[in-house]
Amino acid sequence: MIKSPKLIWFDAGVQRALSGEIGGLSGTQYESFLVGQVLTTLWSLRMRYEASYLRTSGGLEIDLILESQGGLLALEFKNRPTVGCHDAASIERARRLLGERFRAGIVVYRGEDCCV
Repeated sequence: MIKSPKLIWFDAGVQRALSGEIGGLSGTQYESFLVGQVLTTLWSLRMRYEASYLRTSGGLEIDLILESQGGLLALEFKNRPTVGCHDAASIERARRLLGERFRAGIVVYRGEDCCV
């Protein structure tokens, strides 16, 4: 695994103004916005967790890992109106890598359908 910091913008408007990208949200902006929203919501609910992301030298990336005493939750964010089974492939790889502490994985996207 690779340990490195990751910049998360809690205010998408500020990030977009500073970058000059004021059109639709890019994938990076969408991810950063949602990570910020999840973290802000959990902090406001006073939920105890540790937030990180996963990146391996083999190319595996998970956008947000939430860890608590109960285990790990993996979140993958997709800036698309539809997703398919292939979009959960990184979560499946993370499940095998993280072992028995892994509890669940969720792909979050812009669409309206919920699939299990």
